[in-house]
Amino acid sequence: MLNLWAGETDEQIEAGLATAYPSLRLVVVNGHRVITGAFNVEHEGRFLAGFQIEILLDEKDVLGLPAVREVGGRIPRVPERHVNPSDGSACLYLPEDLAVRCPRPFDILGFLNGPVRTYFLGQAGVELGAPFPIGEWGHGEDGLKQMLAGMFGVSDIGVCLGFLELLGGKVIKGHWQCPCGSRRALRACHEDLVRRLRHQLPLRTRRFLLTRARKQLMRPTRPAKPA
Repeated sequence: MLNLWAGETDEQIEAGLATAYPSLRLVVVNGHRVITGAFNVEHEGRFLAGFQIEILLDEKDVLGLPAVREVGGRIPRVPERHVNPSDGSACLYLPEDLAVRCPRPFDILGFLNGPVRTYFLGQAGVELGAPFPIGEWGHGEDGLKQMLAGMFGVSDIGVCLGFLELLGGKVIKGHWQCPCGSRRALRACHEDLVRRLRHQLPLRTRRFLLTRARKQLMRPTRPAKPA
């Protein structure tokens, strides 16, 4: 698991909330730490909406970030509104995309000002009749496929996995065959792309992408049933 949580103490979290989000407070429920209260969304000085939320600090996702739920019943629990119907957790981001865009861990204020605000700003916009923000990814596997297609310029999942293998390795060699299917050496094909991404992304991020892609996109082949 890639950890993008700064690991603040409860005292640091409480101080951050008191400074920037006084309508939120840290409580302990059944032995678990929860930030609860109203999350108010403003844009360009204009108040748009207030959402009752819970941030479950001890319930972490694949990025080590806490789960967030809207608990006021304002947002329908449907995938189209980026809510997990099974438990009501908010789909704040595509994990792989956030891993690429955010190289350093979040403290509580960075988390609230970043992914949480972006999510609820989008929800407030939908209530006012606007579409979700530009750049919205599909859900789960579909979102990962879209992201990889944009990163490598191809839609073939096998090719994308081949590029990720190069990104996740310790070294690459120019004479290796390019995974794009051209049958050319990497140095005569996509070496610039691969080296640029290896330079831009830390090794832990590249290996996170590879692990996630293997888990979500590589499906075991089932033998055909006899006629």
